[in-house]
Amino acid sequence: MMTTAISPTTLRTWMDGAKRVCVVDVRDDDYNQGGHIRGAVNFPSANFTKSFEDLVETSASAEAVVFHCQFSQVRGPQCARYYESKIKALDSFKGQEVCVLSGGFNSWYDEFACTKYIER
Repeated sequence: MMTTAISPTTLRTWMDGAKRVCVVDVRDDDYNQGGHIRGAVNFPSANFTKSFEDLVETSASAEAVVFHCQFSQVRGPQCARYYESKIKALDSFKGQEVCVLSGGFNSWYDEFACTKYIER
């Protein structure tokens, strides 16, 4: 199963109203390193499988769920794959798009460092 990678620009467009999106930051102790994406929810990768049901509830109204970690090389994609495999098995699944933010928080920060899209 291959999750879709999206660019920071695409995510920003969605956040600006093109799509109901839930941004999931799976960073652990590094969660506040440089801040975080405005409105993102933190579900640390270390406890991700235990908090899956909470995330399903949190993201229920989203058309797309976008995962990221610092670089989106390991934790973000792993959690996205886990979420996607589990969510598709639920009766309540309504075709949510599951994506990974290309380049992770680092690429987001590079693009939007001094904007309203970063919270500290």
